[in-house]
Amino acid sequence: MFILATIWKLLLDLFKIDILLLIVIAGTILGYDNFFSIVAEATFTIITSLTSNKRHRRTRR
Repeated sequence: MFILATIWKLLLDLFKIDILLLIVIAGTILGYDNFFSIVAEATFTIITSLTSNKRHRRTRR
């Protein structure tokens, strides 16, 4: 479980692979019990990354 999570986050950080694809892969591997927690965590990271990107764009301009 922990190894899969670390690999998943490394892929997100290094390669910026499509997040929905990783959610589907992780959901099929881990099963539907952890699937909703993964989706919730992924959406939270997406929202935080979007807000941080907007802040950085404002500061650059």
